[in-house]
Amino acid sequence: MRKPFYNLTMTGRTRRMHVLARAALQHYPIEIKSIRQMSDDWNYIFRVVATDGSKYVLRVAYPDCYSVQETRSEMTFLNWLATETELTVTRPVSGKDGELVYIVKVDGVPEARNCVLFEWITGSDLGDQPSVENFETLGRLSATLHTQSYNFPAPDDFDIMVADTLYNPKDEAFLFRPEHAHLMTAEQRATLERAATMVEAATKALWTQPGKCVIHGDLHGWNVMLAKDGTPMLIDFEDIAWGYPLQDIAVTFYYLFVEDDEEGYDYATDTEAFKRGYESVTEWPVPDQDTLNTFIIRRALDLCNFVVGSEDPEMKEFAPKMVERTVTRIEKIWA
Repeated sequence: MRKPFYNLTMTGRTRRMHVLARAALQHYPIEIKSIRQMSDDWNYIFRVVATDGSKYVLRVAYPDCYSVQETRSEMTFLNWLATETELTVTRPVSGKDGELVYIVKVDGVPEARNCVLFEWITGSDLGDQPSVENFETLGRLSATLHTQSYNFPAPDDFDIMVADTLYNPKDEAFLFRPEHAHLMTAEQRATLERAATMVEAATKALWTQPGKCVIHGDLHGWNVMLAKDGTPMLIDFEDIAWGYPLQDIAVTFYYLFVEDDEEGYDYATDTEAFKRGYESVTEWPVPDQDTLNTFIIRRALDLCNFVVGSEDPEMKEFAPKMVERTVTRIEKIWA
């Protein structure tokens, strides 16, 4: 009897996901020379090299998260950005039948997975190259995306998330359920509940205002690649949503905050550089620092809620530590 997928080691899971990746690639008009896994942090990401030397990226999605129509809508937005704006983004590749999204199921992997193939882009992660210049570039890129997004002619069947919730709209509210009470102390729970109340109030107030557009939803330095000539290239649009530029900026600032103690990072300097870059393109959409901080905390709560609610054994083991980290980060932001 085969061992259940989520009881396997990461190496064992990878072997089975390679089988699924090869099944997905059968839908495309390319002859495969090699497949190499690049990441399994959320989705499984594979580098694909064809026999003619062309390169691609195959994304095998996290299960039961986004529908086929939502992923098609992501591809619609990507194609529009690539053809109608000056932004450089990852371009999706059509299959033999012209489809952009395939649902693939194989033995040994319990769920069907949405699979998408992208053209390869050559560059290095901006997040691994922290500098004032690069964070100004990130600010300009963010502002350009937002200003262009207001012009996007969404088709009638365009179906993406709406970022008007405390957590990711795809996730249930796991954090304060009774079965997770053992993961936190009473003091930690009180901090998290206070933060959640503040985020819910701020979100409700934000969504009474004009200015919604399609936002990236996960805009940080590891979703931006830099070409050799310094051109920034946006990747990973899976979390696009109807929302406000403020929410995208808060996600960016959350990761700058988390990296503050890492070599080359300085939160005050980096965020000021980002703001300068943003304002060189358009007006800064943040009303005040307290509001921005509240939406930065929203990202922290969102990630904590996901980990606490995960059925993955490794995530379950990590959950108490994630709660501790989240509380520490919230308290530091409030300080």
